[in-house]
Amino acid sequence: MAICRGFCLLVPLLFLAILSPHGNALGDEKPKVDPAAKEADKSDRELHVVGLYEGFTKSDGKIHGGKALVTVNRPGKTVTLVLTSHTPVTWEVTLDKDTKLAKVILGGSKVAAVKGLPEKVEVVEAFRTAKNPELPFYLYKVDAPQLRGLVDTLDRMANQQITSFTGQYRAEPETPIVIDQVQKDERFSPDFPKVVPLDKLPKLTFQANHYTPGERVFDESRAYGEFTLGGPNLKTLQPLPDRVARMTYDPVGKKYYGIANHGVAEIDLEKKKVTKLEPGLDVPEISWPTGVMYDTKRDRLLLHTSGGPGYLYAYYPKTAKWEAISDRPPAVMAYHPKDEMFYGLKGDDSCELHHISLKGAVVKTVKLNGPLMPGMLGLGPGVTGVQLIPADDKLVLLVAPTGHRSSETPGPKWWYMYLIDQKTGQAQLTWKEKLGK
Repeated sequence: MAICRGFCLLVPLLFLAILSPHGNALGDEKPKVDPAAKEADKSDRELHVVGLYEGFTKSDGKIHGGKALVTVNRPGKTVTLVLTSHTPVTWEVTLDKDTKLAKVILGGSKVAAVKGLPEKVEVVEAFRTAKNPELPFYLYKVDAPQLRGLVDTLDRMANQQITSFTGQYRAEPETPIVIDQVQKDERFSPDFPKVVPLDKLPKLTFQANHYTPGERVFDESRAYGEFTLGGPNLKTLQPLPDRVARMTYDPVGKKYYGIANHGVAEIDLEKKKVTKLEPGLDVPEISWPTGVMYDTKRDRLLLHTSGGPGYLYAYYPKTAKWEAISDRPPAVMAYHPKDEMFYGLKGDDSCELHHISLKGAVVKTVKLNGPLMPGMLGLGPGVTGVQLIPADDKLVLLVAPTGHRSSETPGPKWWYMYLIDQKTGQAQLTWKEKLGK
């Protein structure tokens, strides 16, 4: 009889479990989540960034450590707040009563702290001296070179896209920085800039240098080979000999030339042999060479440098003669055989393309127009990851994620390739690839 009572009580419970929308008789089915509701939850989340160079150090007649006042007025939203600066700052945060603050991320070059937060708000210390310095840099201008690094870092840390960026050089003691709106800026997207589909581009093939950074700041692997507008043909890439930083090819003489040990040399790739070319005393001393090109029409090697005033040199292999064509050349140059013209990129990040005569005179300047990234044209001294290459009747701008990378100015993390119309300055992004996916 006791067994019957137990069984009779168990049957209704089993029956209810079977009918339950949240589980079966064993209770192992997970509750179903409405995708629309999940997306609605995401729509309430916002990521706001504040950037400073320094806080204010005097208020109410007293001198103190750097401070900054931030007011967040986003009613009905769940906010992640990112605070970054160059100097040490204590951030004092005030919230609108209907704004929910979920997390504060502290970044920047020096130590930082935050006050005024409700209980249970997560604080992530990511500045340079923190235990996990994931955000060890700062910016206070939205068009700063650090923006791409900020976007990539926050996409990884918070899995969110930036909703707004507010920046200023110095915080003011009586004027809080107010976060009260959303900014629509395509540069905040982790997918920016977008690549033009290859089927809408011409089919071009050209030779170029390929750079892959190592773990240390100036450590990199270098190769030379074939590229298309879709990136390098990896099967064709040949590693450069040790201490060779850049190379070009003479298709008539079938010889390679390159920059090696702060000079210029003839290179035998098969034997890995580097034969230095001595310029002698008839031209200025070569200092910080930046690029090499070959002019097949005049059968001459062209070299440009950035040390001192910098010079554009020509070397004639048949006679072993040198000449200095002009001084103060651009840090990045290309010789275009179809145009019988040099092209150069101005090195102050102004995104200008210079048309240069064969005598070295600037005859025209065109503003590049396209999704070029701030800081990608940091040029020199010496060889950088930026190349300008003739390809049929156009130019190709190739940017590698190499160069000086510091905690305050993170280097590029992407390879970028642009097809440039040298007449109009129109630049189209044809390929990009992220370092360390």
